[in-house]
Amino acid sequence: MSSPADIAYAEHLVRVTQIYFTAIYSVTVWDWILALPKEYERIWKNPWSLIKVLYLFNRYWTILVLGLSLGSFLSNFTQQTCDRFVIWIPALCMWVTVCSECILLVRTYAIWQKNKYVLWGLITLLTGEIAVLLTSLHIFRPVPISGVGPCIATGGSKNGKDFTVAYWVSPIVFDTVVLILTLYRCIRYMKQGTRTPILKLFLRDGVLYFGCIFICNLINTIFYLLPNPALQAVNSPMSLLLTSVACSHIILNLRAEEAHAVAAVGQGTFFRNHAAGQATNLSSSHGAHGVS
Repeated sequence: MSSPADIAYAEHLVRVTQIYFTAIYSVTVWDWILALPKEYERIWKNPWSLIKVLYLFNRYWTILVLGLSLGSFLSNFTQQTCDRFVIWIPALCMWVTVCSECILLVRTYAIWQKNKYVLWGLITLLTGEIAVLLTSLHIFRPVPISGVGPCIATGGSKNGKDFTVAYWVSPIVFDTVVLILTLYRCIRYMKQGTRTPILKLFLRDGVLYFGCIFICNLINTIFYLLPNPALQAVNSPMSLLLTSVACSHIILNLRAEEAHAVAAVGQGTFFRNHAAGQATNLSSSHGAHGVS
């Protein structure tokens, strides 16, 4: 049983989390509104492709599911109702992470010139990550609140040290492998003399994405190793929302560079057919690939 002091402190952290979550969700929606003109020009006006589907799912599933999650953070639930509902929060949110990883997978596959070993290696790694995420779901439990209160998912054991920490560690592993593959390939291209804008974009976005998401997931990992269940949940929404926003802008940035890349290499469509497996080289002898 938690002491009254522990419950009071947990309720204080819950209020902090509610304000924090509301603020970053508002920023996410505002970012979507600001990006709508770019989205219309670079996504909606293009033919349907794998990357288009991933972009739309990543953007709109995140807004929907994290909106529902914010509702659970702000609403009042009885303990019995929250016990039944709480597992659905991480269960729905995990697909935000999975979709983002799929975008990075396609992007990495492209820059490696459709290398089958890279493709199947990343698919295997992603399958393992999904298995870890699914396995950790049944361990989540509600943050203990006296009476009625918000329904917030947190770690499953009393001391906070349980398998739910893998929910945040597994994306770190996948993202680290993707960063290594991206850096290796980009540096190799540069040593060969290829320094196109699209290659620099791959490198810049890859490093920035990894840096932001790695820090957020590392904070969550540390928090989930702490004994306070309310503290564990504080930064979870930030990781999911930042992951989604970063991947959305990765795709939008690549689409923006398409016309410049086509003009530079003179090889017709550069991104448009990549999702169908038809990406072309950046240069006649060697180069990176783009995505559409």
